[in-house]
Amino acid sequence: MPGHLFIVQADLTRLEVDALAIPSDQRRMVERSWLEHAPKSVRSHRAERFADVEQGDVVRWRPWDDGRAAYLVDVGRARQQEPGWYAKRALAFLDAAATDVSAREGRRRARALIGLPVFGSRHGGAETIAGAVIAALVTAVHEKVRGADWDHDVVLAVASHDTFAACQRVRRRLAEATAERSDGLATRLAENAVDGNLVLFVGAGVSMGAGLPGWRELLDELADGAAIPADVRKAMKPDKDGNRRISLLDEARIIADAYSAKEKLGEAIEARLRSDRYALTHALLASMPVNEVVTTNYDTLFEMAAAGAGRPAAVLPYEPVAHGHRWLLKMHGTIDPPRDIVLTREDYLDYGRTRGALLGIVQAMLITRHMLFVGFSLDDDNFIRIAHDVRAALPKRDPERAPKFGTVLTLEEDPARRLVWERDFDITAMDARGDGDLATPARDLEILLDDVLARSRPELSHLMKPEFAGVLDPEERDMSAALIRLAGESTDSPAWKPVRDFLARFGSR
Repeated sequence: MPGHLFIVQADLTRLEVDALAIPSDQRRMVERSWLEHAPKSVRSHRAERFADVEQGDVVRWRPWDDGRAAYLVDVGRARQQEPGWYAKRALAFLDAAATDVSAREGRRRARALIGLPVFGSRHGGAETIAGAVIAALVTAVHEKVRGADWDHDVVLAVASHDTFAACQRVRRRLAEATAERSDGLATRLAENAVDGNLVLFVGAGVSMGAGLPGWRELLDELADGAAIPADVRKAMKPDKDGNRRISLLDEARIIADAYSAKEKLGEAIEARLRSDRYALTHALLASMPVNEVVTTNYDTLFEMAAAGAGRPAAVLPYEPVAHGHRWLLKMHGTIDPPRDIVLTREDYLDYGRTRGALLGIVQAMLITRHMLFVGFSLDDDNFIRIAHDVRAALPKRDPERAPKFGTVLTLEEDPARRLVWERDFDITAMDARGDGDLATPARDLEILLDDVLARSRPELSHLMKPEFAGVLDPEERDMSAALIRLAGESTDSPAWKPVRDFLARFGSR
């Protein structure tokens, strides 16, 4: 089975990858922005020049603290190179990184993930032919990862909306040429996103892809760090079959009491969930044209991914939301700050009184939009209450004809949970084999989300910018020329404003 090329808007230095490329020039100069989140052990405190790194087009940099393999790739030239030159540097990096990622231990994904940016399109000398460079690079990498002798995945992480739109345009053209087709589910979700009808619900399973614990694992780790009597701690542990003797909410109460102060418990949760890298799934979801996002997670990884995608999210209920901007509702609190985290049974029982307005927001989204659940198991008590109230508020529905409230993407098939929820949600399990190995289904989920993303982002913002002409086909070039002529007719008349707003969608300056 071939590898896969993912394309996201993301900060590559904060993305969970096994190896990444850092653009440099012949003098080993690196832009300061690439060093902002680099480990101190690889950062120069005097300048961005790394004179102690050996020469070559692609060289292994000093190892990063988190085990990622970083490479300096010489792509900077004072004079513009032809587009294929940048694509060849990308392929050379992939060949060099393949050796490292194959040997890396402790990998979380079914396949290693190698990250690279679009070389040369900003300060590498090819700004004026960015479209042609993108076309050459995306085509070369796409063909590389589909080769029979290639066994890794690649993520192309881009910063700007224009570059992202251009990259997706090239990849879609390649998919059409190779007769690749989206399945019906990806198409339906993409249509909902384009229509502004899609809402995301992000669960703990998404953050587990970045190395954070799930709910059960977090409670176990908190319990191990608390002053709980030995006999009570023993009773809290699962039996030999993995069954719990008491409910997780009661375990949480015991843990909270053992920490003696909620502030100390919050600090312990924050220490465990604080991370400076987000998973590929975060990047895929944050890159989608969706303004409303709900999560039960305490961590700040989606916020980080949203900022990396160039569309930051205002966090509810802590921040105001500007009209038309993205927001993230954190139902159970946040580690930033960790003062009101929902953890115990008492927190859940008191939720309706203290945060009933937040429940109302989710209820409204279920009734009026299509909600996509990723990494969420539908067994949260607050969500069960929400779904119950929504069912009660609506007239009795014909389960065969009534539209579902949303789509649930899960890794493994659960017949009992499907029986409970299939009246309300379309449920798709990635694991058709049922062999218990979830690494491959997790990758399949990423590929599905990448397909949704590729078909849900309007490929428009680059259309009127001359530097992106290299990704346009003849028909699109004619359209671009017509729009540019129209933009040249601009006047100060108030009637021109809606036209100007329309042209801005296509990249008019």
